[in-house]
Amino acid sequence: MADNRPDRTADSAAALRELGAFAHRWEERRDSLNTLAEHWRDDPNTMLFLRERAVADPDEDVRETALLGLATHWPHHPGTLSFLMERAATDPDEDLRLRLVEVVARGWPGHPETLPWLRRLTDHDPDGDVRAGMVLIVAGTWRDDPAVQPLVHRWATDADPDVREAAVRALATNWRKDPQTLPLIRERAVADADADVRETALRVLAGWWRDDPGTLPLVQDRAATDPDEEVREAAVRALATNWPDEPTTAALLRRRAAEDPDDYVRLAATQALRVILPGGPAPASANPHRTTTASTDRS
Repeated sequence: MADNRPDRTADSAAALRELGAFAHRWEERRDSLNTLAEHWRDDPNTMLFLRERAVADPDEDVRETALLGLATHWPHHPGTLSFLMERAATDPDEDLRLRLVEVVARGWPGHPETLPWLRRLTDHDPDGDVRAGMVLIVAGTWRDDPAVQPLVHRWATDADPDVREAAVRALATNWRKDPQTLPLIRERAVADADADVRETALRVLAGWWRDDPGTLPLVQDRAATDPDEEVREAAVRALATNWPDEPTTAALLRRRAAEDPDDYVRLAATQALRVILPGGPAPASANPHRTTTASTDRS
């Protein structure tokens, strides 16, 4: 049987380092780093070379390969964790920063520096989407830490709407039974300045607190009065899905179908009536869902 392992000589390693640093195609550089990490991990030059490429390579996929190689093959080296933390804070690529946070949280959750570091990073990363992802990682990884839930509560009122939306999701997922969670999510569903946050809070309420006596009135109110058409549409659909037999649902849907100023909300209400009241009004279109194009066309 043929031996497909690479020739593990010093010259071969040097040639791979040459490719890993200077090959024109990023795929060649990535593959060279993978091969070095897999087959030359005992060579002291390999770890140093991966650290250098993790910073210097212009392609984020190659940098990720170098960093994951370090995390996989040298997790116990005293410099690995601090290096990964530094790159998670400073790499110019947003997706890679978040990927590194996942790696650190999964690989070193019990290290005394991991959670304090990630708390600081979640507050200070310049990208809202990255911070939102960090909120979910903190909440999911350390939900039993008594310091984490208050943090997520604070993030639910963060200046960035992506962070607030992530905090709403994290609270509903990890602390549903906590008495502080439901009031906070209700408040976000009504008072948040961002429509996406209100819609997420509304969906969470309808999905997880459908039987709470305060949920149906809140969703009915949002269907009628929210200033954003997409939130009203989401509320209309939530009513039809979760409370189809509630006596007030059909009446509210009829009003939305007749009176809402937005075409798509009226259409959603008409479709919902047709589902919960067989033989109800015919839909105005075969496609009741708001499309990206339609939303973009609003002015």
